[in-house]
Amino acid sequence: MKVIPKKQRIKVYKRALEVIENDLFLIELGLNSDEGLSMLLDCITFNMHYSKRNLEWLYTSNRFPEFKKYYKHNLDLKFANLYNSNKNLWRRVVLRLILEELKANEEY
Repeated sequence: MKVIPKKQRIKVYKRALEVIENDLFLIELGLNSDEGLSMLLDCITFNMHYSKRNLEWLYTSNRFPEFKKYYKHNLDLKFANLYNSNKNLWRRVVLRLILEELKANEEY
């Protein structure tokens, strides 16, 4: 699966942060607050209902290179504990870190 263009990724990250901060888990896309950030990113990107996902969804971290280092399997222990204890906080932190990183690199 190819990397999504930067401008589109930034829009998806911003929309995902808005959804999480306002507790709007895109009911129309079949998501709830227990779904992973990768699923939220894909639902927003493809404007697709969660129930229609397929094997391509396994490659979210490949489409979003900034997200890859925060992906569940790459977390350090302290960050993993935050994920397990408060997924919403973890999601907000990750999205803000990604957006700050992109801003620091003057990519948007």
